[in-house]
Amino acid sequence: MISDASKVNRSPAANMAKNNIKSQLNLSNSELEYIEDTFTTDDKLQLFHLHYCREKDINLYFYGERLNRVCSIVSNALEERLNK
Repeated sequence: MISDASKVNRSPAANMAKNNIKSQLNLSNSELEYIEDTFTTDDKLQLFHLHYCREKDINLYFYGERLNRVCSIVSNALEERLNK
């Protein structure tokens, strides 16, 4: 059995965004579940950013100022990943 410490983290931006959203927003159980399911990989994080932050699609969990905050966190995580 491989320990978590020895696994390669292939989703650093998704994990960073997920952790920052959890620490900066007071999430309901359904919002928390949505974040856990949606931000599993960096590819999924980029898709979220494309649909809800850039193309302004309707998100059933986040909207208005809360969506703006989530988009800011996601953008920062994606930018951080590119700068490494």
